[in-house]
Amino acid sequence: GGGGVSGKGLSGLPNLGNTCYLNAAMQALLHTGPFSSYFIDCESYLPPKDAQPGKSQANRRLVHSVSDLVHQVWMEGPRTASPHNFVRDVLDLNPDYRGYGQQDSQEFLRRTLDFLHEELQQEYGRGSVHQDIGSD
Repeated sequence: GGGGVSGKGLSGLPNLGNTCYLNAAMQALLHTGPFSSYFIDCESYLPPKDAQPGKSQANRRLVHSVSDLVHQVWMEGPRTASPHNFVRDVLDLNPDYRGYGQQDSQEFLRRTLDFLHEELQQEYGRGSVHQDIGSD
């Protein structure tokens, strides 16, 4: 019958070593509507995976691993999402998160959002989501 829960968004993130701080922050981000909606509804504005290598190549990988995580949580229904690529990309950009020392979830969130913002404001010759949204 109707009225049942769809199960979308009911995905857990397994702890991969010392990633509790990361999982807590990502669960909050993944369940922030505008954040997740951007990665689902504005996919055409994500940087191309095959863009020229350079300074922001690691940022591009992070953007795509976040997008993959959003799609796992919101498009595939209840399950355990796999953050392996996301964790790899975070550790590539933040070597001080390697190992088993205590980490600050708020600092992780700030850094990750900074990396995403830096990369997502690039145009890559295809226009800007800000220009398209602002043209209404």
